[in-house]
Amino acid sequence: MSELLLPEWLSYAPRLGRVGRLLVGFSGGLDSTVLLYLARRWSLQSSVPIVAVHVNHQLSAHAFAWQQHCVDLCEAWGIALHCEAVHVDAHGVGVESAARAARYQVFQRLAKPSDVLLLGHHRDDQVETFFLRLMRGSGVLGLASMDDVSEWQGLCIVRPLLGLSKSVLHEFAKSQQWTWVEDESNQSDRYDRNFLRLEVLPRLAQRWPSSAEAVERSVRHCREAQGLLDELAAMDVETLCQTDGGISVDRLRLLSLSRARNVLRYWLRSFRLSLPSEARLNETLAVMLQSAEDAAPLVLLQDTGLRQSVELRRFDGAIYVVPRMVAAIQPFHLVELKSQMLPAGGRLLVSFYRAGMVPPNRSAVSVRKLAAHKLDIESAAWRIDYRKGGERVKLAGHPTRPLKKILQEHRVPPWWRDRLPLLYKEDVLVAVAGLGVVEGYQMQAGEDGVQIDWEAPELPKQD
Repeated sequence: MSELLLPEWLSYAPRLGRVGRLLVGFSGGLDSTVLLYLARRWSLQSSVPIVAVHVNHQLSAHAFAWQQHCVDLCEAWGIALHCEAVHVDAHGVGVESAARAARYQVFQRLAKPSDVLLLGHHRDDQVETFFLRLMRGSGVLGLASMDDVSEWQGLCIVRPLLGLSKSVLHEFAKSQQWTWVEDESNQSDRYDRNFLRLEVLPRLAQRWPSSAEAVERSVRHCREAQGLLDELAAMDVETLCQTDGGISVDRLRLLSLSRARNVLRYWLRSFRLSLPSEARLNETLAVMLQSAEDAAPLVLLQDTGLRQSVELRRFDGAIYVVPRMVAAIQPFHLVELKSQMLPAGGRLLVSFYRAGMVPPNRSAVSVRKLAAHKLDIESAAWRIDYRKGGERVKLAGHPTRPLKKILQEHRVPPWWRDRLPLLYKEDVLVAVAGLGVVEGYQMQAGEDGVQIDWEAPELPKQD
């Protein structure tokens, strides 16, 4: 049988490009044992290193015996093994979801950019996933279930066994006289997936012997339909998206409600976010599109995959997705004036200019004028502070004005105004990052200068 499986397995290689390592999710069960065997065969032929990854959820009294089984098998097969025990926090999400989240966090932490994660899901798992999502009222995206090649948080995931039934895997493993671990929790019907596998799907198969194949066809149809929806959404986003990454509210209002929902789902997925429920999505659209023009609506979305919160904000006629900032806003002393991440969020960008390299730049600090004020650029007296309210600033070439007004005129979004760095040398305000230099410190022709900018925090987007 391995000779039949291997050519199909090798067909994944061109789709994956250059592979650094194969990480194999290895529980020690039947499915992952067959997976590890085939991965080892592929690794020997391709010279791609392989690492088995065993995540010990510590949910069973047998957990460490299962871990030892994995250690013994990997030693016998000459495969590197990484074992890691995790704490499963099931509060508010359930044991199955929490265990999966803990497992994937281990995978993500271990993976390097060119690595590929192999998982042992098979056709029976796909059928269970389809029915679970059907019972939750999922749309075509959810009913498309698992793809054989997918991406999660930048990690490439391959499920090579997805077209094979568990019975086929069992027959092959028995022919090899292997042993594997059996998780006793798989026999408990208190878990939804187990209930489907033990009680529902066998009865469906009795009535409709080809039910699994029928579900496979439905999954393919849903995947094709979702592909078309994504193509439409991509065209809409190209029209709606502004240069700063926001979605135009006025243009979004021109779309039908179903099309606007499709755009919002697609756009949120581009940030690798878990999608909100249908009710939450409708509520979000209503808040963003129907709030008064001078309002500043905010919708908090809890992303279960990232286990963090993100915010949908509306400002200046556009909708933005921004990370929810929880870091304290406190002064920060710079050991050295250089580009660096800031504790309160974002990245300070520092660029040095030599005389004659660029035209005079009023947003660059003059090194000579710092010296004239007895402020040495090399000393460690630089400090980042933040707006507290009531500050008045005279930027180069402008009258003295409230900092609040300056931020408003530069269209700085309200959620970043308290986190925009103010650069001090000792107790002297020298620059407002990204906006300008205080009068008297601006760079002139023939002078060295230092450009101070700030890069706001943002969520990673899919390529």
